[in-house]
Amino acid sequence: MFAGKDDYDIKKQEEVLQESMMMVPDCQKKLAPAVTELQKILDEEGDMVELEEYQQAVTIVEDAKKHLALSSLQALSEAELARPETVVQLRRLLAQRRHRRSADRRRRQAERQRLQRKHAEIDAWQAAIQRRAAREKEEEEMKREADKVLAEVRRKISDVEKQLETLDELRTLREVRDLKARAAGLFSSAASDQRFAEVTARLTDLLDRHLQTYETELRALQAMTAGPPPPPPPPAAGGPLSVLRALFGAAGVSPAAAAAAGGGSQSEETDHRVHMVDWEADPQTLLNIRSDWDRYLVGPEDPLGSAVPPAWVTPAPPSSDVWAGCLAA
Repeated sequence: MFAGKDDYDIKKQEEVLQESMMMVPDCQKKLAPAVTELQKILDEEGDMVELEEYQQAVTIVEDAKKHLALSSLQALSEAELARPETVVQLRRLLAQRRHRRSADRRRRQAERQRLQRKHAEIDAWQAAIQRRAAREKEEEEMKREADKVLAEVRRKISDVEKQLETLDELRTLREVRDLKARAAGLFSSAASDQRFAEVTARLTDLLDRHLQTYETELRALQAMTAGPPPPPPPPAAGGPLSVLRALFGAAGVSPAAAAAAGGGSQSEETDHRVHMVDWEADPQTLLNIRSDWDRYLVGPEDPLGSAVPPAWVTPAPPSSDVWAGCLAA
């Protein structure tokens, strides 16, 4: 009884499957003109390419074309498959499919590599941040510990100084009491005075040694926590001394002019050519400057000499009437 029911169900499913398979070609036949019509509409409405509905329609058409191409290949008969042009078309389709799959595979691999690099960069960035945070935390802890030690050393120095002040006050108090006792006719023994002086001297020496030790420790801790000194500022370019040397040369700037310009004394030997402002303080400098100018003066008969151009002394005539009118005005 149960076997007969199972056979009936199987036959029923086979009939439904056959009907579905018979309906597939009809659907494919109806799908092809619909895809063609939709593609025609998309071609005519090219100005709507930026719309989201247009892009969705393009995606639907491309997907439908893939299914139509596959169904057309499945519908080919053996005779059609044996035709050379069909074989060429199939090979071309297979090559395109192979190329597309290879491109997709390369694209996925490149995307995976890009993601791996991004993840590696993110991990390195996070590790650097964590290291920097740990280093800053460690530095803060070290600074906090150093501050605690510095505070403790300063407290010890303050305590030692207070004890030294207390000893000084005790000496002063004993002297005052001794004076009052002597005024009243009472005198302390020499042994007690000596014992007091020895005890206070020993305590003072001990406290001084402790104070020196604490001060040395304080300076060492301050040097450790201060860090490296800042680099010195670069020398200012184009200073007065550099301008003088550029104009008159290193040998033409006197030590006085260099010192006045902020450059200090020069180590190189200077000759009689010095800065032009030194003639006011030194007559010999004026004579040296005049000799520098006079050495190039020659007579009119000298073949190497030349007269001063007249245009340097007398202005040239105006080049136009307009310019002459401006000069006259």
